[in-house]
Amino acid sequence: MFMSLLIIFLVIFSGVCLTFMLLFFLRSERAIDRQLKAEDMLLENKIHLFSKKISLMREDEKVFFRLLEKIAGTEYYVFPQVHLTELIQVADGVSHHENLYQLLGVKSVDFAIFDKQKIAPRVAIELNGEYHFWKSQRSKDEMRKALFAQVGIGFVAIQKAASYNTQALQEQIAQYLSPISPQA
Repeated sequence: MFMSLLIIFLVIFSGVCLTFMLLFFLRSERAIDRQLKAEDMLLENKIHLFSKKISLMREDEKVFFRLLEKIAGTEYYVFPQVHLTELIQVADGVSHHENLYQLLGVKSVDFAIFDKQKIAPRVAIELNGEYHFWKSQRSKDEMRKALFAQVGIGFVAIQKAASYNTQALQEQIAQYLSPISPQA
């Protein structure tokens, strides 16, 4: 008699728990849907405030991009304005996975060089302008350098200049592009 009541209680309790979990999940999904719809409506009402960019890169970035293409050669792709989510993934099983992914998604590097065979990131490159001398920006750069080192992607920061020493730049980048590189 006691066992029968206990089993009935456990079945009912399990059903109630599953119902609450399902309701919580559905409520979360609806909240996300409402937020996305609100963002779309906000954008829709401000659509007239936007125009097409003339170019993905500034003129100084284009010059540097073309130099990187020469250095990378035919075995690598050079991409400008690459979001960190295209270079780094959040490890499976990490709590707050989506929050960390969103945090990465709003950040980018000026350039990234990818292996053509695997389309795998090899090195991220920042073209540092005047603001990179600010203490807050230097701190961000150090964090990025540590993050890239942690995940096995090279990181090179280059000071923006009127012209570049191609040989010195090639030496900085080559260590991440060699076939025996651990970032491969």
